[in-house]
Amino acid sequence: MRTRIRTIKPEAFTDYDLWKAEADTGLPVIRCYAGLWCCADREGRFPWKPEELKTAICPYDALDFSRVLDALTTRGFLVHYASRGSEYGVVLTFTLHQVVNNREAPSTIPSHEDTTTSTCDPRVPDACARVGIPNQKGTEPEPEPIVPRTKRAATGKPVITWLTPYSLSWEARYQGVAPFGPMAKALRPLVDRHGEGPVLVAWDRYLAETDAAYASPVRFASTFGRWNGTAPPAGKQTQQERNLANIARGARELEEAERGKSSGG
Repeated sequence: MRTRIRTIKPEAFTDYDLWKAEADTGLPVIRCYAGLWCCADREGRFPWKPEELKTAICPYDALDFSRVLDALTTRGFLVHYASRGSEYGVVLTFTLHQVVNNREAPSTIPSHEDTTTSTCDPRVPDACARVGIPNQKGTEPEPEPIVPRTKRAATGKPVITWLTPYSLSWEARYQGVAPFGPMAKALRPLVDRHGEGPVLVAWDRYLAETDAAYASPVRFASTFGRWNGTAPPAGKQTQQERNLANIARGARELEEAERGKSSGG
């Protein structure tokens, strides 16, 4: 399989969803995902050939590369589709992050938007939370087709993850695609500590009072107390500040009393 030179941003190593996929499956998801960029053409498309991809990306690892592909697909990083009797994959955010050499040949692989997305069952158990729909026999549920992790997938449906309420608030406020990576990194610790409800309320308050040019998930996280009401109002001292002020006032009074005694004597 032909490979190409690609670039990687530091944010790829701190992406929460990639880390979670690796932690859930025990597979080298982050390394293999970066390797797929090298196997993809200038549009982010590649032949869906697990054995050849494994040889090109991780030839010395004892693993089933189909499981890596399934883990990335069920989490919305890839789309698996078929066209003209062949199977292909596409890295959904490829063109957003790669600057391709102008001399690289045009893609010869059809776009996933013009074909039918594969709905094959993943090999990774519990790869993602999916809603069951009745099958043709009307008995056992079958998994719902996977939806890509973009603002709107090829099916027109929004992606449903724990970030969805936060991204919808962002898009409604600023009329643009939410920064999923920074949001996941900044909001996940807050959600784990305070719960989704309180964080979402604070998030909506932050967005309502912040212009688009200054909006930042990291800045929100660093000032979270202000938005969820736990930070003291402006001009109001905290208990620690009051204690320090009392100590300073007592020291001044003691000093003045000592000076009074000295002058009286």
